[in-house]
Amino acid sequence: KELKKKFPLFSGATEATCLLAEGEMLFLPAGWFHEVCSLAGDKGHAAFNYWFQPPDAASFAKPYSRSMWEEDIAARPIGA
Repeated sequence: KELKKKFPLFSGATEATCLLAEGEMLFLPAGWFHEVCSLAGDKGHAAFNYWFQPPDAASFAKPYSRSMWEEDIAARPIGA
């Protein structure tokens, strides 16, 4: 109940799935929850996290002290 109060929109969240081919990569914004499943078989795989701009604020809800990322995302057309 406490989590539902704190995160009321979570119950309406939907998953997004993508399949990457060899040599491709996926960018996830800072703080996004994600789960990885490898289908590489005997070839193996490599996964790493790299913060191009590391979070500099104490809040998980707002990981950056400046609004640059919010402004950048807001300026993009939906579906870009």
